[in-house]
Amino acid sequence: MVRLGNDNTPGVVTDVETASTLGISTDAPSDVAIIGQYDPTTGTADPDTVYRITRGTQARGLFGTGEQLTQAVLDALLEGANPVYALTPARQTVQVEDQSAVSGSEGTLDNAPVSENPAKTVFTIDGTEKTTIVTLDDPTQITPGQDEVYLNPVTGDFQLDQSVSSSATVDYEYFDYEGAIDAFMDDVDAVDAVDFLGTTTENEDVADYLVAQVVLAAKSYDFAIAVAGVPQHMDPQTYSAAHNSSRAQVVYPSRNADGESVVGSYLGRRATLGINASPVNKRLRTQDVLYERLSEADQAALIEENVVPLTSERRGSKIVDDPTCVSDGNNEEAAFDYGLARLIMDAVIETIRDNEEPFIGKFNNPKVLKRMQNVLEGRLGFLLSSGAILSYEVYVEKRDKDTADVEVGVTPVAPLRNIYNTVTAGQ
Repeated sequence: MVRLGNDNTPGVVTDVETASTLGISTDAPSDVAIIGQYDPTTGTADPDTVYRITRGTQARGLFGTGEQLTQAVLDALLEGANPVYALTPARQTVQVEDQSAVSGSEGTLDNAPVSENPAKTVFTIDGTEKTTIVTLDDPTQITPGQDEVYLNPVTGDFQLDQSVSSSATVDYEYFDYEGAIDAFMDDVDAVDAVDFLGTTTENEDVADYLVAQVVLAAKSYDFAIAVAGVPQHMDPQTYSAAHNSSRAQVVYPSRNADGESVVGSYLGRRATLGINASPVNKRLRTQDVLYERLSEADQAALIEENVVPLTSERRGSKIVDDPTCVSDGNNEEAAFDYGLARLIMDAVIETIRDNEEPFIGKFNNPKVLKRMQNVLEGRLGFLLSSGAILSYEVYVEKRDKDTADVEVGVTPVAPLRNIYNTVTAGQ
């Protein structure tokens, strides 16, 4: 059982219990937010500031043409999201970071994620400046050419062309994503509006912090699902999501063939669907060829490990399934192991709370309690007629002199995930 709100002051307290039900469908589309990097010399946006974007020209003016965050916002808009909330983390500059103690030729920068522009990271090894080459793969599995360094900007891992003899220093820029996430959570309007909050970096520490803050915000009735990508070099057959929450989704692959994040496209598609329809088998019209084409075995393995698989096909890329990061044994959230199940329950909770709050402060007598029950039944009846739920029950009764108990049970619909055909040849 998960408790939302508190009883320290007058207000609504909600205990969320789960059963083996799964819901989709209602009339409201979703709003999304994206956190990603850009070069401040190409745009006018201030770091750690939330912008509400409705046009592509607005995104280009704020974040510059060709920047990572710009492209993610454009993808979301082209998929049909409107508005798109976006912000960029503050850049931090590191000069002459000492990496002389690296073991052999492999190492990891003290801070990550770093700029994906290779010109922003300069390695100087034993007095020689190296050429930085950015890769999304595991750099330790790559053999650099002479005076080359392979760097994964997501993890900060690097592979030198030689072992360090006497000195190794690095100048680079990294991004304070935690500060940006905190800034978003401090923006009351954005937090209240957004249903999906995603990042364009696959850095696992960033994803952990994002999920933790989204889970914390939900305790105050600010509901959202955190979306991040799986690091590109992870093996889909062995990867396991580190999170255990229905408020987290991770997608794989999270880059296209050009190395650009597809999280914006995913968020945009989810925004257009809202909770009107399942995202299962829905195509991303802004993405054709993904970084990796998943086999059916890979897709099944990822779903088993609570990862959203994206796959490339001749007709374009598509969302294969819709799992959240609810692990086996998480009985509190077992019913929300799909994204739409999480969204539909959030919609029910918000509907109930919004219609209960006007009764706080009224007389605690049978007449008022009956009126509250009628209001709640009316609102749930709307969800019933829209197809969001199959049935509902509401019970309202007095607990003591200044407290009432409300019990609400709903039976949401389930998505159609498989169709079995039998085709017979002959007369």
